[in-house]
Amino acid sequence: MLKKMKIALVAPLYVAVPPNGYGGIERDVHYLAQELSTMGHDVTVFCSGDSKTAGTIHASIPKAMGLNPSYFVPVRDHSRQMLDILKEQDRFDIINFHCNHIQYLIENLLRVPYVTTLHIHPLEDSFHKDYCHRHPYIAISETQRSFAPEFNWMGTALNGKPKNLYFPCYNEGKYLAFLGSFVPEKGPHIAIDIAKASGLPLRIGAKIYPDHREYFESKIEPELGKNGIEYLGEINNAEKQDLLAGAKALLFPISWDEPFGLVMIEAMACGTPVIGFNRGAVAEIVRDGQSGFVVANKEAALHALSQLNKLDRRIVRKNFEERFSSERMALSHLTVYHRIISQK
Repeated sequence: MLKKMKIALVAPLYVAVPPNGYGGIERDVHYLAQELSTMGHDVTVFCSGDSKTAGTIHASIPKAMGLNPSYFVPVRDHSRQMLDILKEQDRFDIINFHCNHIQYLIENLLRVPYVTTLHIHPLEDSFHKDYCHRHPYIAISETQRSFAPEFNWMGTALNGKPKNLYFPCYNEGKYLAFLGSFVPEKGPHIAIDIAKASGLPLRIGAKIYPDHREYFESKIEPELGKNGIEYLGEINNAEKQDLLAGAKALLFPISWDEPFGLVMIEAMACGTPVIGFNRGAVAEIVRDGQSGFVVANKEAALHALSQLNKLDRRIVRKNFEERFSSERMALSHLTVYHRIISQK
């Protein structure tokens, strides 16, 4: 029986915990706080004051900054958050950062054990490699660890979702789904090509980033409303349930090495198989021939569509429950917490 702990979870301040729309990291922090609190641990979440999560909220700012704050706001407000952590640190057995960069500035001032759950690609720029590779990390996939084996990885905690967040549908589905954002590396234009070639409708739930509006307007918008291609806007959890549960498959045609891919486990939670390109963690998340198909290109994706009737959607859901529940994510974090504390 693991002893009850006093745990600080540190979230970015761009959106609330949990977010209403976009915000994968903040949503992970929310589910982790819920599970750790349910297990009896004393959890404090350092986040914005408009958050509504489990445990105690320590708000360094009253309201989340938003995804596109003015130039100096992130530095000022995240600095305030880090200073709050330094003041409060002795209250905790461990501090678990879920920020991408700013915590490295204070690590030499921390007297208590700490670790960062790294939610991004560790080598997407040279920052982590040059300055932070000895910092203790929790990986979100074994694939992420393989990108930088020289890093100080303390363990792996696969991302997870509550089992009751999405409910499975075991009917075949009538359309294809794409979920995420209109970013070229996510492959929404490829999903459209696959759907058109298959003759199946495609329903899209995605965010439009200002930096990628030209891509959206040139590659995506001209296809909408034709050939069964439907754009639903940026959607919430309830809308995700409807989109994913009614789909024949989720298309995940990425062209970059994504370290996880939350939309894949959201689809699996609904019993919906994933057809994903073999980049990043796709082959780790999707069990080929069980919870979907791992493919090399558009042509292979089209072939996989013809094989969907060989998959059992109950097995897809079972894969989610066994590997990607938020309870399992929390237990994996706890294992790492105890490992780190025992080394002090």
